[in-house]
Amino acid sequence: MNNSQERIRRMRLSGVLLALATFVFIIIPARGAFALTSPKADYRLQNTRTTSVGTAPALQNIGPGTNTFTTATVDDSSRKVLRFPKGNGLKLDTSGDLSSNGTYTIVVLFELDNVGDDQSRFRRVLDFKNGASDSGLYVEKDGETSTLSFYRQGGLGSIHGSTSIRANRYVQAVVSRDAGGTVRGYVDGTEQFSFVDDGVSPDATISGENTLRFFKDDGSEDSAGSVARIRLFDSALSGTDVGALDRLEPTVFTVNSNADLADNNLVDGKCRTVNANECTLRAAVQQADKTSGNDTINFDPGSLSNTITLTQGHISIDNEPDSLTINGPKPEPGARILTVSGNSNSRVFRLADDASATINNLKISNGTATNGGGISNDGDFLALTNSTVSGNTATGAGGGIYNSGNALTLSKTTVSGNTSDGSGGILNAAGSSLTITNSTVSGNEVTFNGGGIFNDAGTMTLTNSTISNNNADQAGGGLVNIGGTSILRNTIVANNTSNMKPDVNGTFSSQGNNLVGNTNGGVGFGGSDVLNVAPLLGPLQNNGGPTDTRALLSDSPAIDRGANTGCPATDQRGVTRPRDGDGNGKSRCDIGSYEKK
Repeated sequence: MNNSQERIRRMRLSGVLLALATFVFIIIPARGAFALTSPKADYRLQNTRTTSVGTAPALQNIGPGTNTFTTATVDDSSRKVLRFPKGNGLKLDTSGDLSSNGTYTIVVLFELDNVGDDQSRFRRVLDFKNGASDSGLYVEKDGETSTLSFYRQGGLGSIHGSTSIRANRYVQAVVSRDAGGTVRGYVDGTEQFSFVDDGVSPDATISGENTLRFFKDDGSEDSAGSVARIRLFDSALSGTDVGALDRLEPTVFTVNSNADLADNNLVDGKCRTVNANECTLRAAVQQADKTSGNDTINFDPGSLSNTITLTQGHISIDNEPDSLTINGPKPEPGARILTVSGNSNSRVFRLADDASATINNLKISNGTATNGGGISNDGDFLALTNSTVSGNTATGAGGGIYNSGNALTLSKTTVSGNTSDGSGGILNAAGSSLTITNSTVSGNEVTFNGGGIFNDAGTMTLTNSTISNNNADQAGGGLVNIGGTSILRNTIVANNTSNMKPDVNGTFSSQGNNLVGNTNGGVGFGGSDVLNVAPLLGPLQNNGGPTDTRALLSDSPAIDRGANTGCPATDQRGVTRPRDGDGNGKSRCDIGSYEKK
């Protein structure tokens, strides 16, 4: 029994709420200047040498031999790569695609057959001078170990790292040059070397022809090998950003069936059940868990009805250390999002330890479990956007969501109509983080305490959200905070019910402009907060957008009473904020998840 379960058990007993060898090569500009923006070019080399983004020219083969596309295993995934024989390589005209001030980022995922020997210890990786110089990036054998190195002209010699690079093994390497001329090299996210590329020996400055050459050396210091991916950026990556780079492009699976069948072959990298060409949600998640790199699951709306009903228990997401994005089909205006139902027989999703996932445009419904009727998050990170968690049941805690993982984020999401013995909508367990923005928690019920959200010694932050019409049979119909940190700004907590302390129970940290219907049982509010008034909300219904909301009625005291600082640019439905809701000629954000037009 974990701490949150023990706390709930004690609450029941007391009856009172107390008070729960791949090689990716990257050339990078200045440290800290790159924020993982999109590359200028991304050559995925899937039977084509053209970029999948941007307008950069195609990679050109350079001989004398022939480069060929072939199938290989890269990071445990079967995919196409471009194979080059010894003496061959690729070249690229970077004109107009890299910064004129000498900063750049180039990413190459590759392996070499030979990483140096006693006759020739260098193997060319990257040439900045179009064959006119020996300077550039190499794999160099130094004694018994081959490492990433940079050879410099003018008698400066090579500077190399410490991480071993082996033949026929894909690894990730990085070299960066910032606007001040500092060059850094990385292998598998670990910095290997740095030096200043100055006017005396500008070895990492791309030549006047604006040409980069990969793998080919004009002498004999090269090797046969394979390349799986090349990316170009026109700005600088920090060491943190280098470590966060994916090695392969995300694998995309497309669900085309409402059935709940498992994948038929977990080692072939294809989402396919026993029925030919059928990809179910369960099969897609199973494949995503098995493949290396980040994964995306999309849905073919033309092949699906409105509900996927689970018949084989909950779907487990266990993709550590990668991340999974599940994109439900974006509904047409006025339409509702796709439902994944637990069929009142199991919960819907469970994130295993250290797993990470983002769920967009899905309704998680009719789940049942001891803890987390809809979702149980034990993972590192879970984000829900434009989604709904409703009609789920837990006999323990967290009727809608039980969060005992590292972080849970809700944005433009509705949690409604969930029930449990302890915490009806969401349970945020000790040590966990819960962030809710532009979302609605409404109509949830609990036998004991915390009808909407129970923060049990975790950290909770609510911004422009609406917590209303939840019920607790004992205390804390809206929010409960016990032993944790609960931060509220621009948020409505009102119209909740309980035997005592209907809206809030515990100590809260108000950052201003909240509307609390009844402050009995809660402390920490004041100043710009609107206290002990009725919010005047409409029913939970379709007010536009993919999820249900509670509209502000025309004379609601929440209209134009929020703070513009920190207010999201749109409301839960996607309506632009701020607006002039009270007609005084000044645009100001409304409190809660709904912006009055």
